[in-house]
Amino acid sequence: MSTEREARAVGAGESIDINGKQYTLRPVVVQHLCDLEREALKAYKRQGLSTYLDNADLLGITAQGQIDKKFEQVSRWDLSDLPQKDAYDAQRIPITEKIKEWITKNYGEVPPTENAVRAILVNALDTGKLTPDEVESMSGGVRPIHGRVRYDQWWVTACTAGMLSFITSSVRRDHPEVTYETVASWPFPKVAEAVRIVEALTAAQMGNT
Repeated sequence: MSTEREARAVGAGESIDINGKQYTLRPVVVQHLCDLEREALKAYKRQGLSTYLDNADLLGITAQGQIDKKFEQVSRWDLSDLPQKDAYDAQRIPITEKIKEWITKNYGEVPPTENAVRAILVNALDTGKLTPDEVESMSGGVRPIHGRVRYDQWWVTACTAGMLSFITSSVRRDHPEVTYETVASWPFPKVAEAVRIVEALTAAQMGNT
């Protein structure tokens, strides 16, 4: 997308149809990105503590003091402590019948556009529901592009809670009545498609500032 086309797309936003209603998606503003970073950090801390407690017996943790020490350690984590996560790009993947069959089996129906199909593929890759080898096999030999992103970037595009927060921040700019719960009621293929649209719009806005 050229700079001029990016600017037009960012200014106008993009529309998505949800159950017959049109919603305009817009770039997520910097303040909301900062809020999402904090939400991601909170989720990461919670995940770390939950994993620690769930495996306490395997780690030989028996004393409350050990648990208290872990809580204290996690409480000091900040954004710099967030790890890198695997991320994928499926733009080059041809949409074959095998891919459509997999999506139908796992999501009930195939979205009407190729971009929406690729959005589902990326989410399946990001969350481990599909492996790059499986996509390569179903696509006739084309492998998805692989990279690494920080946890907060992965959280808003691959973790359901983060995806819903990301979309809500975007759609509320033109539809203030929309809540997190509203977006949570959308069909998952639409959520996956909306995330990729918001991600592209936000990246374009950051590049144009």
